Amino acid sequence: MSGVSTSMVDSQHSLWDQVASSVNFTLTPDLELFTKQVPLDGEILDYGCGYGRVCNDLHIRGYKKALGIDTSAEMIARGSLTYQQIPLRHVSDYLIPFQANHFDGVIVCAVLTCIPLQSHRSAVIEEVARVLKRGGIAYFIEFHISESVDYDVDGTFLSGLGIRMKHFTNKELEVELSSLNVTSLAVRPAETLAGEKAHAIHCCVTKP
Repeated sequence: MSGVSTSMVDSQHSLWDQVASSVNFTLTPDLELFTKQVPLDGEILDYGCGYGRVCNDLHIRGYKKALGIDTSAEMIARGSLTYQQIPLRHVSDYLIPFQANHFDGVIVCAVLTCIPLQSHRSAVIEEVARVLKRGGIAYFIEFHISESVDYDVDGTFLSGLGIRMKHFTNKELEVELSSLNVTSLAVRPAETLAGEKAHAIHCCVTKP
């Protein structure tokens, strides 16, 4: 996987374990857009699902074959209690425990935002592409850069949670997803974990 071993990919899961009981995520995919492209009977993966908020929304929308995976055991524990009907699975690393070309749709919500190293983000993108069917849709939602954030030279910053994060320009995200075909990209209003106004990039891609 892009020359990056499973042990090298820094998911910061131990830090997420520490805040799993208190943090409430804010980014939300446009499921109206998603349902226009991915059939309700499709196999759907919520990659980096946290406590399963988006996966639950998918089930409510009618995606009964949606499931979530995350490297934070505490996030999965919280989600399993909150959404007992939703299949959520803890994984020990970034690798997805499914065969290639398995999923009709994959949602990746603020996952790249939480991976500060570019080589690690590339490994995650490659893994998402591996399990996505040809003709399927991977929907990435990542935070857009903000004038109110003091970024380091690599474009990352230390969040109030004590977790290093990365925000993107449209071009930066397109470059990171260049191994895939971008079908749509839009910047929309969003809200940070601290409740501040922000923007997020919504980007749908297919496998070439």
